[in-house]
Amino acid sequence: MTQYDEALRYNQNYAGAYNNKGTVLRLTQRLKKALHNYNKAVATDPNYALAYRNLGLTYQKLKQLDQAESALKKSLELTPEDPRARFYLANVYFDRENYEGAIPEYQTTVKLRPNFGPGYNNLGLCYQRLDRLDQAAAAFEKAIRYNPGNGEIYKNLGDTYLKLGKVEVAKNYYFAALKYDSTLVESHLKLGNIYKSQDEHLKSIQEYKNVLRADSTNAEAYYKLGVVHFDLTQYEVAVPFFQKTLALKKNQPKACLFLGLIFSRNNDFAQAISSFQKALVLDPEDTEVHYQLGSAYLKIDKEKEAVDQFKQVVRLAPNHLSAHYNLARALLKLERIEESKKEMETFHRLSQEESAIKKLQRLIPVQPKNPDLNRKLGEIYFNRNEFKAAVEQFEKVLELKPLDAGTLELLGRARLKMSNNLKLH
Repeated sequence: MTQYDEALRYNQNYAGAYNNKGTVLRLTQRLKKALHNYNKAVATDPNYALAYRNLGLTYQKLKQLDQAESALKKSLELTPEDPRARFYLANVYFDRENYEGAIPEYQTTVKLRPNFGPGYNNLGLCYQRLDRLDQAAAAFEKAIRYNPGNGEIYKNLGDTYLKLGKVEVAKNYYFAALKYDSTLVESHLKLGNIYKSQDEHLKSIQEYKNVLRADSTNAEAYYKLGVVHFDLTQYEVAVPFFQKTLALKKNQPKACLFLGLIFSRNNDFAQAISSFQKALVLDPEDTEVHYQLGSAYLKIDKEKEAVDQFKQVVRLAPNHLSAHYNLARALLKLERIEESKKEMETFHRLSQEESAIKKLQRLIPVQPKNPDLNRKLGEIYFNRNEFKAAVEQFEKVLELKPLDAGTLELLGRARLKMSNNLKLH
């Protein structure tokens, strides 16, 4: 620093000294002081492209993205072929989640500097965010070619192949990521999730424990361990993992739900109810929690409270079969006979619909060229207000009978209903 101060003492218009002093300050994280010096540099020399580039980079680090964009564009006006300025500008767009805007800037970056791995990596991240997964994979593959020892890129490639459903390929990239960078705990988490989905519980447990070896405060790993042990019916083992999850991350309603389920299985309904109530404080619209809380109240003969919870369930999920049945039971115990009958009628209607759905789902693979089956299934879904499922079935009908007027009308109505539901939520 002293040499630049000394230079400026003799020449206060020495733009290079201001720029270099700013860089020293930036590299030592004294960003506001760095800004002051970069601004001095460009004020002294308005055509100093490098100083504008450094100014933009510093603004970006301070999350002042408008100023960063302005400075970097000025740098590129002066030196359009500067790949770093182009890269930093792309990063500004990326930080704004303007991935469409970032892509051409990253593309220009790697065109100007073809062996620049970070450019390909960030380009891949943009494609990944936009679900253009094949393009993302291609970009990450190029990034690895130029940065073969960068574990983060392997992890990104693993994430992409996982989204593409290529699970075994994804696993190999997660292994590679950890080979190059053992601190990438997210790769252990992803591997744990994969093994869990494949019912390889011991391997999933090992991966989640690997996370905790690297980061003993990782709430997600504790939660996942709790879930695996719950699935293995090792409830007593699961409890401390869920408790640790909540100690680290209080806003974890699912951990409260699982604790409530375990307490219910142990007939400790007071603790179960307390856990479910805590879950609802965190997520008041969780259908499963309302249902389990209602079931717990019903077990201890608190029918009025049970009714309140089951009504919440059918409000949130009108086709919830078990909720209608248990609501009818609770109402009957309260001698609210007519209401109970109505709920039981709804239960029987829904039971018949679900039987019809299962029957059609069995028949459709056997008779794949029979559009009437898809239409019947779509109509059932439509009448149950399950419009997304209805749309899928009506679209399958039209693949077989493209000009079927009745189905076209139903499809239009279902799409409209689905759109209206999305607006309401």
